[in-house]
Amino acid sequence: MSAPGAFGHRLREAGDRLRPSSLRGRVVLGVAITLVVVVIVQVVALVLVERRVEGELERALADRAAAIALEASRVPPAEAASVARQADRTLGDTRMVMKVDDTVVFWNAPVAPLEARAVATEGAVEVLLERPDPSAGLAGWAIVALVGGGVVFAAGVAWLIMSGASRRLRRDVDALAARVEAVADGDFSQADPETADELGRLALAVNDAADQLARADARQREFLADAAHELRTPVTAIEGFANALEDGTASTPEDREEAAAYIRSEAERLRVLVERLQELTVLDLDPPVDLVATDLGEIAREEVARLEPDALSRGVTLVGPGASAPAVTDPEHVRVILDNLISNALKATARGGRIEVGVSAGDGREGWELSVADDGRGIPPEHLPHLFERLYRAERGRDRSLGGSGLGLAIVRRRARLLGGRVSVSSTVGQGSTFSVWLPSATGLAPSPPEPERAPAR
Repeated sequence: MSAPGAFGHRLREAGDRLRPSSLRGRVVLGVAITLVVVVIVQVVALVLVERRVEGELERALADRAAAIALEASRVPPAEAASVARQADRTLGDTRMVMKVDDTVVFWNAPVAPLEARAVATEGAVEVLLERPDPSAGLAGWAIVALVGGGVVFAAGVAWLIMSGASRRLRRDVDALAARVEAVADGDFSQADPETADELGRLALAVNDAADQLARADARQREFLADAAHELRTPVTAIEGFANALEDGTASTPEDREEAAAYIRSEAERLRVLVERLQELTVLDLDPPVDLVATDLGEIAREEVARLEPDALSRGVTLVGPGASAPAVTDPEHVRVILDNLISNALKATARGGRIEVGVSAGDGREGWELSVADDGRGIPPEHLPHLFERLYRAERGRDRSLGGSGLGLAIVRRRARLLGGRVSVSSTVGQGSTFSVWLPSATGLAPSPPEPERAPAR
C-alpha cells in the first residue's frame, strides 16, 4: 500500500472510531459540526468586513487631513484657524485638532466613540482627524444576516442528515419486520445484521428471541417425540397381553394371571407417566405458591419416616437431619422435591447402602440447602448436564428395571424455581451422588438465575 493510500486508510479508521455508534449521536454530531462551521464563517466574515470598512475610513480621513493641512500651510498662521473652521463645517461628526508650530489653534467638541484616526502634517501645520467607525452599525446588520443565513444552512444540513437517517431507519425496520414475520411463520434460519446503534441492538434482541424460539421449538418437538415413545411402550404391552387373553394364546390360568399382571403393571406405569406430564404442565403455568412458616428440617424428617419402610425392604439405611431450618415457603413443594430425590436415591443404592438427608446453611447466602446423598452406583459425568431435562435418563438403553419416568428431576427443578431456589448435582461413578436444593429462608428474596434450558436428548 502506498504512503498516501496508507494515510487515507488510517484516516478512515480514525473517522470510524470517532463516529458515534447511535443514530441519535450521528444526527447530533452532524448538527453540532454544522453550527460550529456557521459560527466560524460568521466570525471570519464579520472581521473581514470590519477591517475593510475601517481601512477605507482611515484612508479617507488621511486624505482629508492631508488636504486640510496643505490648505492651512498656504495661508498665514493667524488665518489657519479660519481654514479649520471652514473645513469643520463639512466634516460632520468628525473631531479635528489643528496645530501650528505645536500650538493648538483649533479644536471642536469630542465625538464618542472614536474608532478611526488619521494625522497629516504639512510644514508647521498638523491636522488630527478622528471619527466613529460606521462599520459598527454595518456589523450589526451583518450579524443578523449571517445568523439568519447560518440558521437556514444548519436547518438544511439537519434536514439532509435526518432524511438519510430516516431512509436507513425505514430500510432497517422493514428488514426487521420481514425477519419477525419469518419467525412467526416458523422460519428461524435468517439472522439480521447486528450493528452498534439502536437498530443493531434491536436486531440483536430479535435474533436472540428467534434463537430462543428455535430452541423452544426444538425442545417441544423432541419432548413430544419422547413422550410419544414413552406412551407407546406401555400401550403396546397392554395391547399385546389383551390380545393374548382374547385370542386364547394365554390359555392356562397361570398364563391368564401373568397377562393380567402385566396389563395391570403397564397400566400403572402409563398412569404415573400421564400424571407426571400433567403435573409438569401445571407447574409450567406458574401456579400460586402457598407461603407459610415452615421447618424444612421437620419436613425432611417426616419424608424420611414415610419412606423408611421402603428403604428397609431394600436393605438401605435412610438417615434424616436433626437440625431445624425455619423458612417461609410452600411445604407441599418441599415434600414433593424430597420425595422425588429420596425415591431416586433408593433406586440407585444397592443393598447395604446408606442415604443421608441433610439440611444446612446455604453456601454463604441467606437460605437453606437440602441435600440427599447416597453411596450408590453414581452417574457418569457426561449425563450430569442433562439430568434435569424432561424424559432424560442416564440409562441410555432405556432400561426399565429401575423404573422411573424420566420426569421426576424435571419436576424437582421446576418446583425449586417456583420457590425461588435452585437445584444442583454432584456425582462420582462407583461412589454415589448428592443432589442439593437451595431454598430461601424468607420471602422477598430474588429467585436464583434459572439454569440454561437444553433440548432433550434422544
